Amino acid sequence: MSALVVYDSNYGNTERIAEAIATALSEAGHDARVEGLHGGQRPQIPSDVRLLVCGAPTNAFRASAAMNGYLRGLPPNILAGINIAAFDTRMDLSKAPWFLRIMANLFGFAAEKIARRLARLGGKPLGQPAGFVVTDMEGPLADGEIARAQAWARTLVAANS
Repeated sequence: MSALVVYDSNYGNTERIAEAIATALSEAGHDARVEGLHGGQRPQIPSDVRLLVCGAPTNAFRASAAMNGYLRGLPPNILAGINIAAFDTRMDLSKAPWFLRIMANLFGFAAEKIARRLARLGGKPLGQPAGFVVTDMEGPLADGEIARAQAWARTLVAANS
């Protein structure tokens, strides 16, 4: 299976998660490529891709502007026949003020919104969207999040079998 991991990253944390996911997919025997949304180029979805994984940091309870723009720019039904998965990076709200926790419960995080958009474009969801924790707004990633991202990627492989 050929996989493409498309990500946006503000401080490098989401990029590290995207690379960990691609590494786990490659270790499982899949051709996995990683492409960022920086530099003004829009990653194309090659015809051999059977798994598209998209991820972005959660900004104001939604995906980054670059990821939202990328998803809006994809034509309808482009993902028909393609498995999809979504992830985000987010702050640990267990230590946040109460009103932020309430807002997160009301509005959710980026991964769920990315997954819904990918499904509307015809993609077939593999597993649940995943969120990976950063310790502060600019990071770093919380301990164990790289390993958790690789484990999540292995669940995508298993779900595709």
